[in-house]
Amino acid sequence: MTVSFRAMQPQDRMFVVSMWSSSYRMSHSAGFISMARWAEVMHREIGRVIDSPLVATAVAYSPGEPGTPDHLYGFISYEEDDDMPSPYVFYVAVKAPYRRARSRLGLQRGIAEQLFAAANIDPRAPFRYACETPYVMEMRAKIPRAVFDPIHGRYMVDT
Repeated sequence: MTVSFRAMQPQDRMFVVSMWSSSYRMSHSAGFISMARWAEVMHREIGRVIDSPLVATAVAYSPGEPGTPDHLYGFISYEEDDDMPSPYVFYVAVKAPYRRARSRLGLQRGIAEQLFAAANIDPRAPFRYACETPYVMEMRAKIPRAVFDPIHGRYMVDT
C-alpha cells in the first residue's frame, strides 16, 4: 500500500467536510448544536475553516485508475503561520479501516503520523489543537505535549 500526500484539491473538499463533521458530531467538546441542525451548521463552519487563507489541508491518498477518483485515506487541517509559538491543528482524521496502519497494514509509519509530517508538525512536540474527540483521548500517548485550545481557532478563521 502506497500513500501519497497533497494539498487538498477541489474534488477532496466534500470528503474533508463530511469526514470532519461525521467524526466530530459525537464529541463532548463539540458544543451545543442539535443533531437536527448538525450538518447544516458544521458543514458551513468547517468550510469556513478550510477556506481560510491561513489554513492548509493536506490529504492522504492513493491515485485512482485513469478515469476513477483517487482513494482518500484521511486529512489534516492546520494553521500555516511560522510566527506562532507552536503549531495549531484544526483536525486530523483517518478512515477507520486505515487506522493503526503501521501494524495492521505493514506501513513504516501510520497514516496520521505521516499526515503530521506532511504538515511539518511533530506530534510529540508542543502543538495546540481545536477539536477534541474520544479518539484523540485514546491517542494522548502519541501526542504527549498537545494542548486542547479551541478558542484560538474560533477567532483565527474570522480574521
